[in-house]
Amino acid sequence: MSVAPEAEEAIKCFAPTAAVLERQAWTAYLDLSDVGTNELIPVLAPKRGADVYFRIAISLLVTVTLGCSPNPKARGPDWQKIPVTLELRLARGAPGPGLVPAPVYGQAKTVYLHSEAELSNSDIARVEAVKTRIGKGLILQVWLTKAGAARVKEATGRHIGDSLAVLIDSVVVAVPVIEQAIGGDPKLPNDIGVPLEPKEAQQLAAAVSKTWPPAKGPP
Repeated sequence: MSVAPEAEEAIKCFAPTAAVLERQAWTAYLDLSDVGTNELIPVLAPKRGADVYFRIAISLLVTVTLGCSPNPKARGPDWQKIPVTLELRLARGAPGPGLVPAPVYGQAKTVYLHSEAELSNSDIARVEAVKTRIGKGLILQVWLTKAGAARVKEATGRHIGDSLAVLIDSVVVAVPVIEQAIGGDPKLPNDIGVPLEPKEAQQLAAAVSKTWPPAKGPP
């Protein structure tokens, strides 16, 4: 099972502290006392000693946590990344066996994804990004391969009423409900709404255009 880069970085940051945190707390605790190690427990009352120790330990933990906390701005998706990857995955609103939790971009919401994608770049023939009338977000017009169209039609037809997560570069950007089977005809595009801010939408549109250069003729 792969680990997301953010989780990997957090593990690297916190792992070394587990072994030394208690030692640092006790060292500071001993430094604050005027007695040696062997005399420490008899001299200080147990409750007072525990209070001092835990106050020091908590202070160290807070310091480590602040030092390891990611910068939210630095963790934002790179919508200019090329090539763009596009996936559709079945999703649920609650945890379940084999499901992977994933936050929805721009929302205080978590969905739980099926491990297997119902659509990926290998199923896509071409994508065009179209601006919305309100100026926010994008409509991705997606033409599928013959095999991809058949696969998506079969999958969505079996899951009408379920949620289908849209992932761009592994980021969940939308979770629409399947109202009817989609795909089927590789000659017709399938519209996928991507709710982004204007600058983000512009960046993604440029990346999509470079990943799938505009066709000179009909798809």
